Amino acid sequence: MVERLLGVAAAVGASIAWALNPAFFRVGTRGVDAATFNALRVLSALPFLAALVVGVEGLELPSALEAWLYIAAASIIGVGLGDALYIEASKRIGGGRAVTIGYLYIFASQLLAHALLGEELGMRMALGTLAALTGLWLVATEGDERGRDPLGVAAALGSALAWGFGSIANKLALGYVDPLRLSLLRSVVLAALLTPARWRGLLCAAERRITLVTGVASGVLSFAVGLPLFLLAIDTLGVGAAVLATALTPVLGRVAARALAGERISARGVAGTLLTSAGIALGLG
Repeated sequence: MVERLLGVAAAVGASIAWALNPAFFRVGTRGVDAATFNALRVLSALPFLAALVVGVEGLELPSALEAWLYIAAASIIGVGLGDALYIEASKRIGGGRAVTIGYLYIFASQLLAHALLGEELGMRMALGTLAALTGLWLVATEGDERGRDPLGVAAALGSALAWGFGSIANKLALGYVDPLRLSLLRSVVLAALLTPARWRGLLCAAERRITLVTGVASGVLSFAVGLPLFLLAIDTLGVGAAVLATALTPVLGRVAARALAGERISARGVAGTLLTSAGIALGLG
């Protein structure tokens, strides 16, 4: 029981750390492409993660080839592709809508965990899926034109699928390395892939104060705080329960997007957000 509560607390902590991301993306990516902003985020988190790993546990690398394949998959698919699509969706349809749609990754993760890892699914999961999909429709068709951008909605759905596959890769990688080291290794892999291709964009981004500040803040909160907590939750609870416990993020994300990025939230959008979050929470049982 104590271990399960620790896992739930870790997942909720990750949700809180990630909740500001929609607003950061909306404000910080004006004039900057998603891949460059993602590279800035990852590079910003590396010093903090490295200090944590060296100070708390020491750097011991996994020796198995399978471990590195899972780490690479989690980095490239889950963060590289998933976060880039999420950032693009935030630019097109607003951070609040993007986080609500993107968090259907919870159901993608559970279905994949059932198919690939043998985790159990039940009736509550089916009912939660129905409720969340209804909420998704409400949010995706919310009143203004930006909310109906089909490419933005598609990008958010793509992020959900990529994060789902990334969650499975995380669980498999945790069989070889602990959550804190996995967080660092994922960030190193992603930085090595993104930085050479985006160094010019990074130099330009560094000259834009708002981009630099939001990128660093988002990177530290996402990768140095939220990611280790999320991986701890997966390691403790399993994929299905861990991803469901992050259901708090869509609600907090919409509040943050309204407060920091000035997004308009209609009654339809609020209803969709609450229904999606309720559906996710229902599936947790």
